[in-house]
Amino acid sequence: MRNRRSKVLDDFKEFMSPGKVRVYRRYGMTVVMDDREGACFHDFNGRRFYNFHCNGGVFNLGHRPESTAKALRDAMAAKMDMGSWCAHNPIRERFAEALAATMPAPLPRVLLCASASDAVDAAIRLAMTHTKRAKVVSAHGGYHGSSAYAVAAGDARFRDPVHGQLPGFVQVAFGDALAMEHEIDGNTAAVILETIPASYGMVIPPDDYFARIRAACDKHGAIFIIDETQTGLGRTGKLWAIEHWGVAPDALICGKGTSGGYYPIAAACFSDRFDATLDGGFFHYTESAGSDLGCAVALRVLEITNTPEFLDNVLGRATQFEGWLKDLVKRYPRYLHGFRQKGMFMALVFRDEATSMAALKSMFDHGVYTVYAANDKRAIQILPPLTITDEEYRHGARALDDALVAMDRLKYRALRAILRLAVTSPV
Repeated sequence: MRNRRSKVLDDFKEFMSPGKVRVYRRYGMTVVMDDREGACFHDFNGRRFYNFHCNGGVFNLGHRPESTAKALRDAMAAKMDMGSWCAHNPIRERFAEALAATMPAPLPRVLLCASASDAVDAAIRLAMTHTKRAKVVSAHGGYHGSSAYAVAAGDARFRDPVHGQLPGFVQVAFGDALAMEHEIDGNTAAVILETIPASYGMVIPPDDYFARIRAACDKHGAIFIIDETQTGLGRTGKLWAIEHWGVAPDALICGKGTSGGYYPIAAACFSDRFDATLDGGFFHYTESAGSDLGCAVALRVLEITNTPEFLDNVLGRATQFEGWLKDLVKRYPRYLHGFRQKGMFMALVFRDEATSMAALKSMFDHGVYTVYAANDKRAIQILPPLTITDEEYRHGARALDDALVAMDRLKYRALRAILRLAVTSPV
C-alpha cells in the first residue's frame, strides 16, 4: 500500500502540481484519499479522517450518499448522458422549475452552469449587459471563484496574482453598510456578496446590512447578486442563508452542494426583469453546463434538503455544535479567541495566525481534516456534513478536542514559535 501511495504522489508531482506535493510534504499534511463514507474518509495508509471541511459544501450530504448515487444510476439507466445545451430536455426543465420554486424571492429564470465560478461570471456579465454599466462592487476578504469576473470580484489575495484590479471593480469592507452605500452609485452595474464569506472566516454581517444594500441598489438601479455557493442548501438551517435577513436579491448563485458529492453542476437564478437581455436564449453557455446527469443529481439534492425535517435536523445539530464550541473556547482560552456560527456554517477563531496554523497541524495529526480561512488564517473552518451522525459527531469532536489538548506538547509549541517568526496577525 505504501508503494501505491508513493506512486500516486510521484505521478501527481510529475503530471499535475509539484508545488502542491512539496508544500504538503513540508508540513507533514499529505493525504491520498482512499475509501470514504459519511463524514469520514481514509488515506491510502489506513488513517481515518473526520471531514470537517467537506470542500466547502460539496459533501453536505456526506461522502458517497446513496440517495444521490441512486439518482445518478437511475439517470444513466434511463439512457441519459450529458445532453446538449442546444436542445430542450425534460430533466433540465424539471430541475430549473424545482430550483426556482425554492428561491427566497421571485427568481424564475435559471441559468445552468458548469461551476459556481462560471455562474458568477454569467451573473456579473448579465448585470453589465442589462444596466449598460461596468462598475461592480464587492467586499474585501471575499471569494467568488477563479474565472475572470469571479476572481476580479474576489479578494486581492486571489485577484492580484492574475491581473490586478480590473477597471470598474471596487471593494469595501464586508459588514460596513455605510461604506457600501457610499460606493453604490449611478455607475454601478452590480453588487455581489457572499451571504457569509467562508474565506474571510465566517464573519456574520449586522442585522440591517443586506436591507441597506438592497435599498441602495434599488435607489441607483444596481443589480444585487447573492453568492450562496457555500451557505446554501441548508447549511445555515434555512435553505438559503439570505432568508435569515429577509432580503430579496435580484440574482442568486448556487453550487458545490448541488453536486450531491458526485456530479459538478451550478446555477444562477434571476428575476424576470432580465428577460429582454436573455431574450436570445444564448446569453451564456458551455458544452458541459447543465448536464442531464448533473440535473438528475441536483434535483434529488433539492428533494432532500428542501424539507422541514432536514432543516430542523440541521438546526438541532447546530445547537449541539454551539454548546461544544462554547465549551472549547472556555477550556482553551490560551489558544481560542471565540467562534462564529450560523447553523452549521462555523469557524473557530484563534488568538493569532501562528496558533491557528499549529492547531490545524495538530487537528490533522489527530484525524480531523479541515482548512483555515484563506483571508483570515486565524479562523479554522468547521464544516462537517449536514448529515453527520451522533457517533460521527462524538468521535470527530473528541478528535478535535484531543488536538487542542496536544497543543501543549513540545512539537506544537515549537511549531507555533517558528510560525510566529513568519506571521503576525493577532486578534
